[in-house]
Amino acid sequence: MGEAEGEVKEFTVEASSFKFNPATITVNKGDTVKITLTNKGGFHDFIIDEFNAKTKQLQAGQSETMLIKQVRLNTTAQLVTTASRAWSAS
Repeated sequence: MGEAEGEVKEFTVEASSFKFNPATITVNKGDTVKITLTNKGGFHDFIIDEFNAKTKQLQAGQSETMLIKQVRLNTTAQLVTTASRAWSAS
């Protein structure tokens, strides 16, 4: 038998000046994760290097959704604004 599939977890992340809301998301091994980034102001993108996932660079008022299938590990992510990265797994 193969590994059990996890849940589908959906998150809407709002990007604004130097912050993401929510600031933390938690997923479990096997989950499929759907993240919709909504830009509330400025110019933002959202990159998760660990999963090779990213949005295009969005203008204020734009949104984009990314889908990550079957996460490989349990993780809680602190969403941080750095030069161009939006994910810091802990």
